[in-house]
Amino acid sequence: MQNYCFFIIRLFANLKIIGSLGCLLVCWGASVLQAQTLSFELKTHIPVRTPTQTLRNAWAGGLNCPQFSTLDLNGDGQEDLIVFERTASKINTFVAERQANGGWAYRYDPKYEFLFPNDLRAWLLSVDYDRDGRKDLFTHTNLGIRVFRNATPSGQKLQFEVASEALFTQGFSGSFNLQIPITDIPAITDMDNDGDVDIIAFDIANSQLEYHQNLSIEQTGNASQLQFSRINTCWGDFQEGFSCGAYFFNIGCSIDPQALLTAPRPMHLGSTLMVMDLNNDGKKDALIGDVSCDNLYVFYNEGNNTLGKFTTFASNFPASKPIQLTTFPAVFWEDVDFDGRKDLLSAPNLFFNEVNQSNFHQSAWFYKNTGTNQAPNFQFVQNDFLQQTMVELGESAYPAWADVDADGDQDLLVGNRGKLNPDGSFTASIALYENIGTSQAPAFQQVTDDYLGLSAWAATDLRPHFADVNQDRQPDLCLSYAQGNQMRFRYLLNQTPVRQPFAFNIAEAQPINISLQLTDQPLLVDLNRDNRLDVLVGRGQGNLSYFENRGSLSNPSWQLVSDTLGGLVQNPLKRFLSVAVADVDNNGQPDVLAGDNSGTFTIYTNVTQNLRGRWNGQTQWMLDTLNRSYVAYDFGIALTPSATDLDGDGFPEIIVGTQAGGLRYLQNTSPQGRLFDDVPTNDIVIYPNPALQRVNIRANFDAEVRLLDSQGKVVVQGITLIANTLQTLEVENVPSGLYFVQFLKRQGGQETRRLIIK
Repeated sequence: MQNYCFFIIRLFANLKIIGSLGCLLVCWGASVLQAQTLSFELKTHIPVRTPTQTLRNAWAGGLNCPQFSTLDLNGDGQEDLIVFERTASKINTFVAERQANGGWAYRYDPKYEFLFPNDLRAWLLSVDYDRDGRKDLFTHTNLGIRVFRNATPSGQKLQFEVASEALFTQGFSGSFNLQIPITDIPAITDMDNDGDVDIIAFDIANSQLEYHQNLSIEQTGNASQLQFSRINTCWGDFQEGFSCGAYFFNIGCSIDPQALLTAPRPMHLGSTLMVMDLNNDGKKDALIGDVSCDNLYVFYNEGNNTLGKFTTFASNFPASKPIQLTTFPAVFWEDVDFDGRKDLLSAPNLFFNEVNQSNFHQSAWFYKNTGTNQAPNFQFVQNDFLQQTMVELGESAYPAWADVDADGDQDLLVGNRGKLNPDGSFTASIALYENIGTSQAPAFQQVTDDYLGLSAWAATDLRPHFADVNQDRQPDLCLSYAQGNQMRFRYLLNQTPVRQPFAFNIAEAQPINISLQLTDQPLLVDLNRDNRLDVLVGRGQGNLSYFENRGSLSNPSWQLVSDTLGGLVQNPLKRFLSVAVADVDNNGQPDVLAGDNSGTFTIYTNVTQNLRGRWNGQTQWMLDTLNRSYVAYDFGIALTPSATDLDGDGFPEIIVGTQAGGLRYLQNTSPQGRLFDDVPTNDIVIYPNPALQRVNIRANFDAEVRLLDSQGKVVVQGITLIANTLQTLEVENVPSGLYFVQFLKRQGGQETRRLIIK
């Protein structure tokens, strides 16, 4: 399709338009971007520093149970890294970049994630099954194994097409789907060295390995056909027992189908599998991780590749430092240090942190191969591969924003579900990242990983946010957290006056009496704009509850108005609802940002205009730069949204906390100029801007002037402005941050300008 230009006329949804209409001339290639009221783009450029380093992949979202594969993402001939995060069902893409010293390093680049199938589940392995030099994708489906062929045209962007919705294999009584339990990871490798990939996997109904031979080469001479036949039902001549390290050898595998059906065998509970030649004897050995077991077990093949024969095993692999991941280790064999030798990576194969005994903060073990690919020698390097380059808070991340140090820019606080401590306890804390940049060009420095010493509460799921509880124009700290089987909701009053660094006394935490379940996520916010804080509760079942404050500032009384606010009802596909409130389209009206277990992020705009009706949410606002379109991006399950303006343009950015304990940064690229109901003019003067104690205002029209905060809440009102007359607005007691000066014209219409108060 040829490039062409088109005009988009932007109509302003909540501001009356007078005068001429603004037109935007847009020129973009093959795809036409339609008029977009909301627009965000995943970015990674804002620096984040710890006490020891600048994080190379700060905004990569964290890792809990990563699965590692290599694949050329950008067509430069150098294999890059794809990481599938099992706990979030999320693909993460890392590009290999040449460094100044001539070496290579991985850099998180999310634009390639848009090119992958959006329904990847449980596990993901990249294998070039059709021998075309491009790695393909194998993943889970309820029917067993789903395959996506890498169909990237030469010199073009990455493309995948479905090669098989479910693989089938020929058995004793006909063809059936090659079923893999959702708990497992199979081995996909060329067992018979004929050029096509075979599959070794545990039988879904018992605890023996099956060998599914790929007959594509034998039958068609073409490796792309994916034609399988089950030729061995107990490869290795062994069987798993019910406990860790319980294996039975020399079981005398029968080839009689009837005997196989009638023989008593334990049910298979779950295993990960890697098949490779570990000792250069030409025979495929096995590395097995079992559900609920800490160790990785190694089996050396004493038979041949077709039958396999194991007579013993060891639980201390690799011998120099055995893998021990608390529960259910998986391993991956990929060259991740760019020396041409495949290394060993290990991570838990979990969907969640069972009994809080896994260290998701350091759950990616890297062993460098100091031998060869034929005779590998794995030496331990680190237990936080890639994790040490990210904002990585363990399990789950809950971001919040405020000018904690009172220097005029937004600082970042991040709570978490918890981390495993050296003494075996599992506790949540809040990390503080101070903005050492500016309000237009932020840069963050980690100050502490235990703000206020809140880990002493021995809580989990510690979620912070800020609200001015006592209306002293100084944000107070609100906290929800779990203790035992109860969800608690409290606030800490800020002890300092306006323009002073925050100070809190955790001994003075005050309760907020709202009925909550363990999976609920409450938020204090003035939703109906009556200058009294209400409570929104994202429920674990997916619905949104609204408690309106019908009391007073000194004696609040929260009454349940709706359990399905905005039409957000209980939904098993959208559980664990989390919401934030911000004016992301910058029109003076608060919007609700909603994340949930579906992985889809929804924005409901101008919600105060419809507190009794059904909201219409927007999901297709993420810019896919490679395909030149707006899409509903898959963030992975269990999202926690937050918003603040980080670049000083008046449009709040969205920062998402992930299930994997990290953050993703979404720059707000919504149409500029939406602040104004007219084509921008020079008829308004505001100075100084930024302001410290007072600000001078002049316009060539009569108006009432109001000052709004970044959420659209009126901070100062009742100021009368006479045309061409200077008016002074005192802002000494207004907290620092981004504000909007709104002009309500006496003759109709309105205009809005940005104001930064230091």
